[in-house]
Amino acid sequence: MAENNSDKELIISSLLSEYELKHLSTLANNELFSFTKQRSFEQELRHLRAFGFIENLPGITISGMPETGDLRDYVKITQRGRDYLKKREQVEIDNL
Repeated sequence: MAENNSDKELIISSLLSEYELKHLSTLANNELFSFTKQRSFEQELRHLRAFGFIENLPGITISGMPETGDLRDYVKITQRGRDYLKKREQVEIDNL
C-alpha cells in the first residue's frame, strides 16, 4: 500500500492510460462520444470497467457494440469513476 502522499499521487496519476483518462473525462462531461470500435478501444473500456469506473448499460456488452456510434448509448460513468477524476484533479492541483 502507498505509505505517503507521494506514493498515493503516483498510483492515482498512473492508474489509467492517456486514452482511458480521455474516455472517462468525455463520459463525465456528457459530451458526444463518437467512436470507431477497435481492439485497443475495447480493451480500454474493459480496463475502465474492471476498475468500476464505467458500467455497461442494461443488455449491452462491449463486444456486442456496433462498429461506430456514441459511446454514451452503451456505457456510463459510475460514481466511482467521477470520484477518481476528482481525486486525480486534486493531485494535479496539489502538484502545481
